Amino acid sequence: MTCFVNVSGDLTMMTARQDLPLRDDQKDCEIEFGSGEQSSFVKKINLRVDMPRRQGVIWSKMTLVFSVDPEGDGVAPFKRTAEVTQGVLEWIWSRL
Repeated sequence: MTCFVNVSGDLTMMTARQDLPLRDDQKDCEIEFGSGEQSSFVKKINLRVDMPRRQGVIWSKMTLVFSVDPEGDGVAPFKRTAEVTQGVLEWIWSRL
């Protein structure tokens, strides 16, 4: 499974994480597996993304794109997208 992260704010859009595999041996990713009979299934993934430093930009939206390629051939992977947005009060507070 791979994950690509894009962030945007004001009129700026940047890549925060390239489309790289999610691996437990990387510093930005922790994968927790089930126990017992479900030990081969992923229970939870903690992904830490460092926001790009950009003078004067307040990031307000993060888009995460996850791809799963069960065949490993790069043809027709399953893709899921999630968006995380900053709430109105957080946006106002960040402008003060």
